[in-house]
Amino acid sequence: MKYTFMQKHAMEFSIKRMSRVFGVSRSGYYQFLHATPSRRAQEDERLLLKIKAIHQSSRETYGSPRIHAELREEGETCSRKRVSKIMRKSAIMAKMKRRFKVTTRANPKAAVAPNVLQQDFSAQSPNQRWVADFTYIDTREGWLYVATVLDLFSRRIVGLAMSDRMTDELVIAALEQALIHRQPNTTLTHHSDRGSQYTSRNFQNLLRKRGIIASMSGTGNCYDNSAMESFYHTLKTEHVYFEQYTTREEAKQSIFEYIEVFYNRQRKHSTLGYVSPMVYEKQWHQHTQAITVLFPELFCNSTTIYNFLSRSVEYYDFYGFFLQSFPSDANLLLPNDRYPPRLNSTVLVLPPIKDVIKDPCAFHDLMAQYLFFHAAQKNLK
Repeated sequence: MKYTFMQKHAMEFSIKRMSRVFGVSRSGYYQFLHATPSRRAQEDERLLLKIKAIHQSSRETYGSPRIHAELREEGETCSRKRVSKIMRKSAIMAKMKRRFKVTTRANPKAAVAPNVLQQDFSAQSPNQRWVADFTYIDTREGWLYVATVLDLFSRRIVGLAMSDRMTDELVIAALEQALIHRQPNTTLTHHSDRGSQYTSRNFQNLLRKRGIIASMSGTGNCYDNSAMESFYHTLKTEHVYFEQYTTREEAKQSIFEYIEVFYNRQRKHSTLGYVSPMVYEKQWHQHTQAITVLFPELFCNSTTIYNFLSRSVEYYDFYGFFLQSFPSDANLLLPNDRYPPRLNSTVLVLPPIKDVIKDPCAFHDLMAQYLFFHAAQKNLK
C-alpha cells in the first residue's frame, strides 16, 4: 500500500521524502516498480476486465451476485467473495437511487375478491398465476401511468400498458395484451390490489369472460402483492430515477425498451437462480419436451407429472414405472433422500417425492439429463 501511494504521487512529492516519511527504502520502491505481478494479481486483472464488461452490459445494475453468476456461465470458477473484493477495490457497484412510494386508491363501496394467493408467489408452470399493478412515472409533461402484468412462474412481464390517465381502461389494456401474447390454456389466477381500476365492473367482467380467478390483496397490506412491488422497485431504482423525461412519449419508449429488451431478456433474476425470465421459460419448455419424449404415454402435458406423483401413495410406484420403461437400466436407478437430484457417471439419483412436488423444475432438469445420459449410453455400446 505504501509503494502504491508513492507511485501515484511521484509527481507531487520526491521519492526520497516519501521513503523517509513511510519508513521504507528507495531501493525497495524501485524493486516494487519493476516487479512482475503475482499470478493471483494477474488473474484479478483479467477478471476485472470481464467484470467491467458485464457491469456495463447490465447498464450498471448488477452487483457481485449477478456478475458472479454471469462469470460462472462464461466458465469462470472464481468465488463470489473474490468478485466482490475486486469490485470493491475498483469502486464498481450496482447503481440504485432513492426509495419509491407505493400508492393505491381503493373504492370502499366496490366488491372485492378474496386473497387466493395468501402471499404464496410460487407457480409450477407458466400462465398459472399472474400479478398486476400500476405505478406513476414523473415527466415534465405530467404523470405517466404504467400498468403491468407479471407471470409469477418466470417473473416475466407479460402485459404492459401506459397512459396519461389512471382509468380501468389502462389495466384492461395490460391484461388484454397479456392474454393475446400468452394464450393461457390452464386455470389462471389474477392477483391485484383493491384499487378502483381492478374492482371496476369492466375489469371484473373481463376476468369472468375469460374464466380467470380473481384474487386481491388485503386492505393496506403491500406484502400481499410484494412480487409486483419488487418489480416496480427494480424498474425505478435501476432505470427511471436515472432518467429525466421531457415528454410522456419519451418515457414510454424508455420504459418499453427497459422491460422488453433488458428486464425480460437479459436481467438475471435471483429468484430464478440468476437467469433471465425468458431463459428460465425456455429451459422449462426444453425440460418439459424432454420428459414428453422420455415418457410419451404418461406425460401427455406439462401438469400430468405433478398430478401423477402427487397421487402416488408410494414413491416407488414411479420407480416401478421407470424400470418398466427401461429394464436394462436397473443398475442406474437409485432412490436417495439427498437433494437436489444429481447425475453422475453410473447412477441416476432421484429426490424424495416431497421435493419433486416442491421443486418440479429440478425434477424436469433431472429427467432431461437422464434423456441425454441414456442416449449417450446407447452410443457407447
